[in-house]
Amino acid sequence: MKIHFDIYFTFLWLAFLLLLHHPTKSQDLTPELNVCPLNDVPYQAPTLPNATSYDWDFCTGDLLRTPTGILITDFINDTQTAFHDAWRPEGIDIVYDNGNWYGFIMNYTGKNLLRIDFGSSLSNPPIYTNLGIIGGASLYDQPTKIRIIKDKSGNWFGFIGNNGFASGSPNGSVIRLSFGNSLINIPTAQQFISPTIFTNGVISLDVVYTGSEYLVMALCFNRNPANLALLDIKFGVLNFNDNLGSNPVITEKIISSSPVTPVWRDIDFVKMGDNWHAFLVLTTAGNRVWRLDFGNSPLNTPSIVNLSTNFPSNLAAREISV
Repeated sequence: MKIHFDIYFTFLWLAFLLLLHHPTKSQDLTPELNVCPLNDVPYQAPTLPNATSYDWDFCTGDLLRTPTGILITDFINDTQTAFHDAWRPEGIDIVYDNGNWYGFIMNYTGKNLLRIDFGSSLSNPPIYTNLGIIGGASLYDQPTKIRIIKDKSGNWFGFIGNNGFASGSPNGSVIRLSFGNSLINIPTAQQFISPTIFTNGVISLDVVYTGSEYLVMALCFNRNPANLALLDIKFGVLNFNDNLGSNPVITEKIISSSPVTPVWRDIDFVKMGDNWHAFLVLTTAGNRVWRLDFGNSPLNTPSIVNLSTNFPSNLAAREISV
């Protein structure tokens, strides 16, 4: 599990995310048990329709090692102005496509999308391309996390959550970016609004594939309209069936009706065996890390486990990847 910490507007923040964030999901392998010494053991790549490559790792303990960090760019060098291409990026996603690595950053204040081209290796010096404000500024209100995914049709999509409080009134939504069959294309944008579900903001989101359905799980909440106190922590679920380019059915799934008063930051889903889990991070109420256990479907009501024991109290977690 990788947790990204809140180091506002510094070069280290971006370098840390670029080097450590990786969008792949792990899946256990089932080897043949009845084999003889010196015979080959056959393995088969798992069936993941949105996977673009597989990394076979037969060693344990890699994530227990101390990582090294390299400052790869210093273009976020002014905390007082929004004239830079990526002033206050709230999230980044890095993906692999057709032999090349790409990163995408959403500008929280300037509303523009930045593409990062690494070429064939993440060790290469990156090239930044400002793609502008995709679809127009009216679609965005404090855009937060971004997720990039390729569906089984071979087309690439991006999903962005709108926090929705820049105007002073709730205005949350989810944006879909459609790239077609290549990430070097300029995407088109479509906004999905639900007056009762997304109104109080989308804090983060993730995209999961159940084997038959693509679900965008948007983390949001209900507020008391009188004093804006939190009432429920919930998901807005966008169900695209088996095609991320289709029109979704949007429903609501309550996680907790007795929330603490946190600043929610990020969520990441993972399937282990037959069971779905999600990990949440927040930056108040003890800097908590939570795990949600859904059982065999991410649409089940989850049980909640607090994993915050021994979590550093002086660090504010902003992003998590499992």
